[in-house]
Amino acid sequence: MITFNYNLKWNGPVIISRVEREVKRAVRQGAERVRRSAKDPLLNTSGNAATALAGMNRGNLAKRWNRGIQGSAGMRVINLGTKQIAFGGTYTATYKKKQHTVDRVYWYGEPLHRWVQSSVPGKPPHKQTGTLQRSIAVETINDGLRAKIGPGNSLRYGRIQELGGKTRFGTLPPRPYMRPALELNQSAILQDFYKAVVRATS
Repeated sequence: MITFNYNLKWNGPVIISRVEREVKRAVRQGAERVRRSAKDPLLNTSGNAATALAGMNRGNLAKRWNRGIQGSAGMRVINLGTKQIAFGGTYTATYKKKQHTVDRVYWYGEPLHRWVQSSVPGKPPHKQTGTLQRSIAVETINDGLRAKIGPGNSLRYGRIQELGGKTRFGTLPPRPYMRPALELNQSAILQDFYKAVVRATS
């Protein structure tokens, strides 16, 4: 969270109105900076790149599934009714005359139905379907003097990715993307507020 305090020597209503208008503008501008950084570059690294290079997703669904299971060490497979979930393995194979090793692979069901790679814990999550990336939005509150930036409340896994947490597959470590987006823009946001007050009081 960034808090910016300002003091006025003269509290005339005209000056107060101008300052509030410019500060609200700076709040929106700063929030948009954070939103853009979260979407790209932080949430724009593909989770399919390494598995594609390793040739994990060739053939039909059954071939893909079997290839990943048979070529992976340390893979955990969980049965959920009629579905199977597989994750946590290290895939090793020769594809196009090159040896490939892919860590942290898992099977992404609907809608991808393919093997993907999760990001390193502590780094932003890899982009799989783009749903999390598209969901990042800005909401202004307190009559525009504050802003909230992040995924919609209906996207439960967005919070788990950011902070870590328990899922039916176990406990996931944090893969923050909103805090790094704020940290990337902190200096620029403070400059926005400084310029806003200068414009309003000049």
